[in-house]
Formats: sequence, C-alpha cells, structure tokens
Amino acid sequence: MNVSQAISELKSTLSVFTEESIKKKSALLKRIAKSKILLKTDAKLYYETLIFMAAHANNDKAHKEAVAEINRIEIAIAEKEGFLEKVSGSGILNSPVRGAFSYTLVCWLLNNFPDDIYLYSFGNGVHPREIIKNNLFPTEFELSLNEKLTAEKWIEVASGKKNKSEQIQWLISNFNALKCTSLIRDNLFESMQLFIEVKSSNPLFSLAGCKLNKKKFFYHKEELLKKIDFNKIIKEKIKHSKTLNDKEKWHVVNVSRAILLLLNRETDPITYCDTNEKHQLQLVELNRGLSIAFFSAEPSRRLPYESYIGFMMYKNGYPISYGGAWLFGKRALIGINIFEWFRGGESAFLFAQLIRSYHQVFGASYFEVEPYQFGKGNPEGINSGAFWFYYKFGFKPVNLQLKKLAEEEANKIFTVKGYRSSKSTLKAFTKSNIYVQLKNDQITLNPIVFSNYITMQITSQFKGDRQNASAEINTKLNQAGINQRGNKNAYAQWSSLIYFCINLNKLSKKNIRDINQLIVLKEENEFEYVKALVNFNIEPLLKPEFINYYKKKYPNLR
Repeated sequence: MNVSQAISELKSTLSVFTEESIKKKSALLKRIAKSKILLKTDAKLYYETLIFMAAHANNDKAHKEAVAEINRIEIAIAEKEGFLEKVSGSGILNSPVRGAFSYTLVCWLLNNFPDDIYLYSFGNGVHPREIIKNNLFPTEFELSLNEKLTAEKWIEVASGKKNKSEQIQWLISNFNALKCTSLIRDNLFESMQLFIEVKSSNPLFSLAGCKLNKKKFFYHKEELLKKIDFNKIIKEKIKHSKTLNDKEKWHVVNVSRAILLLLNRETDPITYCDTNEKHQLQLVELNRGLSIAFFSAEPSRRLPYESYIGFMMYKNGYPISYGGAWLFGKRALIGINIFEWFRGGESAFLFAQLIRSYHQVFGASYFEVEPYQFGKGNPEGINSGAFWFYYKFGFKPVNLQLKKLAEEEANKIFTVKGYRSSKSTLKAFTKSNIYVQLKNDQITLNPIVFSNYITMQITSQFKGDRQNASAEINTKLNQAGINQRGNKNAYAQWSSLIYFCINLNKLSKKNIRDINQLIVLKEENEFEYVKALVNFNIEPLLKPEFINYYKKKYPNLR
C-alpha cells in the first residue's frame, strides 16, 4: 500500500468508531508518518483528514497523535522547496491565500497582521487612479491622467514602493483619506477588484491552527450520531451562554474571520462585528463538544426591521460550519455551510443544534430554507439528494403543488425498495423555499412584502421623490410620538414601514412605547431587539390596504 492509498484508506475510516477501526486509524497514521507526502492532492487530503481526526478524537492520546502529525506535515511542506506554492489556497500553514476581500477585512488584516498581507493583483475593475487621484498634488496631473500604466504599475509609481506589503499599506492609507461615507468607501474599494495575498506563519491562518481554546474536550467513545430525534433535541434546554471578556471576544472574531478568509469567503455579521460594542457577539455552549458564536453587525450595517444574525459553529474548538439566519419576529430564513473536511460527520446533529439554538436564543419558531441549500445552482445538492436531508427534519415545500409531490415521493421511497428520486424531481423541488414550523402559532408576515409595498407606495404617493417622502414620514411619525431620540440608523430602518404599513390612528400609548423601544434596541442591542420583536404583535396594527395587497399579490407566500 503506497502513501496515497493509505491516506484514502484513513479517510474512509473517519466516521467509524468501532474498536477495530480505531486500531486501524492508529496503524495507518503511524504508517503514513514514516512516508513522504509527494503529491499536492495527498497533502491537502491528508491535512484535512487529520483535522477531522483531531476534532473527533476518541481519547486524549488519539488527539495528540493527530495534532503531532499535523505539525510534522506543516514543517515538512514548508521545508520542501516550492511546495507551499503548489498547495496555495489549501489552508496549510504558511501556504499563500489569495482573494478579493472587503475594505473592512483588509483593514483588519493590516491592523493586526501587517507583515503578512501583500498587494497581489487587480481584476478588470475601476483603475485605482480614478479613485485616489484627488489625493495627489494638483501639480501631479501627469500621473493622475496617465492611462498607459496598469493598475499595479500605477500603484508602484504613485507610492514609490516596490515592496507589495508596503504598497497595500499605502493604498489603504489613501482610501482612509477619502472624504466619503464608509459605505461609499466600501463600494469604491470593491469596484477596483483588488486581490491580496496573505502569507503567514501565524497558526490562525491555517485550517488546523484556526480554533478556539477549549478547556473541556469531548471524546467520541461511541459511533458518530447519524440518527437523531429532532423534536427531542429542539426541546432540550440550552443551559448557558459563555461570558467572554474583550480578549476572548476578539479571539472568537479573529478565528471566525480567518477561517472564512482561508476559503475566500466573508459574511457581514462576522466581518462587521465590533467587539468594542456590547451585545454583538454571544457564545453558546452545546452538546458533544459543540459551541456556536452568534454575530451581529455594527448598527450602520444592519438590515431594516429584519436582523441578519450570523453564526460560526465549532467542534471541540475547530470551526466546523458557518452561516446565518435572517430573523423577523418568529420567522427565520436560515442557511448553513458545513466545511468540506467535516462532511461525513454528524451533519444532522449539527443542523438540529443550529435550529435548537436559533429557536431558544432568539425565539424563532418558523424556519425557511432557500433552494440553493438543496440544489438550485448547486449540483452537489442535487447529487446528494439534500432535499431529503431537510425533509427528515419536517421541512416541506412552501409551494402547495411541490408539497404534494414531496409527499408522493416520500411514500415511494418508504414503500418501494431501492427507489430514489430522479434528478429532474429534485430540481423541481428547487423552485420553492421549504419550511418547518415548530409551534402552531401565528407566523410573522414575510418581510419581502413590506419592502415591495413600500416601494410601490413611494412611487404612487410621492412620484418617486424620496426626499419629499422622508420629510412627510418624519412629520407624521413625530406627531404620533415616534421619533429618533438619538437612534438615527434604526429610526431610518423602521420609519417607512411604520408610515406606509401601520395604521397610525390605531396606535395605543403602549403600541407607541413598544415601537420606540424596538427602535432603541435595533440600534443598541440587536440580540434583544430580535427577542422583543417576537413578542410584538404587528398584524392587528397593519393598514387594511396593506393586508389586501398582501393577500392579492402573494396568495401562496407564507
């Protein structure tokens, strides 16, 4: 058996925890440890396999063996000339990571790891000359008008620096000097299509070293959980959230940003989470070594009336999945992405724990999943039959015809031996969101409808003049006792919904107090805002014309 075969064999045993398989894993690990990793595919697969083993160890000895082999591989790869470049983007320590990221994330890298970030290249975006030429002296008109230099060469000439690390620092300092709002600065930065490179010996920038510090480790003494009791898990009370000091909060943020960076990804709640603000990060401890960090973006980045609460889930401290939920009262549109090297583990258990957490921590009782999660534009979701993964949890298509089709297909799967849904059927399911309702109570209205209705009213009532509309909204809301009171962002996010969709004449003093409190919480503490909105019954306050619009325009929308 050569090293490639041994690695494949080890990979195939990961999800098995019999006494025989545990011995086999240990023997294969010792065999591979004596060999050289010759192929880049071997290196990546073996590295990811070792991370799975470290996070799912059956005892302390097995955990230490996996970690020791990770360290050996990292050193061996770094010492092999030119090999780090071959494994770029693999997440192996010291290997380069290249990608286009947000202005905020690049600033985070420069502020915390200035020696590890480099300007790499530009795509076909706006030339940096067009964005920062006004930072030059007026007498430098030749440089500001020069259209012959490529973006890379122009940066080199304008900065007077050949070092790529110094160039990115110069570029960011010039963006800092732009006189514009932070959102406009973000858009300008994105328009350049700048690609950076991160090369670091900091363990944070490796799949194996990017993890939380766990004092209590869960060891797998038995087989992985493949079959679960979803309803039982949902009802099991979450005992506590871990209280974090500022240092611990920043470590959670750093780990979560770094693991996504290694995959060329970002999410707004994690990128724009500011630990200097209170109530934007919460760490929940769960069963079997799982913990979930919930993130909220800073106030200026939050959604109007909805709340995008992102998450990062960890297994014995190792990041295992990420995603988020768009919450509006009891309603949640939810998405989860399990990291590739952790697939084949306890996926059903992870998803159940995620639903349990959003249900108990934030009060959501109705969950929807978008089609991408089970196959739309996602061939892997079709090939794996991901629709049935969700169906087992009680998720059904929102579309009534597809809901009936799913029931018929489920009956065939149950009664006809060897029956599998065709790809065309699985693709048909992706024409609808799917949902599950944990409690038989009233669902908060779909926020999409509010947004479309508000646009329609602005164009019909105010001829599209949003400045005029804003002035009228402020006047009427102030007369009703609803005002900013220092919560400018949240007021702007709620005011148009209140004016166009709520009957101001029906508001009681308690209604007004509740609405003002929601505006305060939306600005100051989004986690508490989500919980307060669950208990705020908006439906009786809505205008009849809005309700009629909802029923007529969206008769099949839940």
